Amino acid sequence: MKVKKTRCPFCKKEAAWDNNPFRPFCSERCRIMDLGKWASEGYRIAGEKKDIPGEDSEEKNSKERAG
Repeated sequence: MKVKKTRCPFCKKEAAWDNNPFRPFCSERCRIMDLGKWASEGYRIAGEKKDIPGEDSEEKNSKERAG
């Protein structure tokens, strides 16, 4: 029986698909590293920047509170 394989989207190593709790990633490390990149806005979805009402005032308020 042929084992299904895929490429890890983070490190590009070949990884088993079946019985892999981290799929499509090869390991928990790659899964967490990818999540961290999303959380730190390392990945961005292409598109036009939209003005969101109140966004600037919220950022200003949080900066004023911080320092």
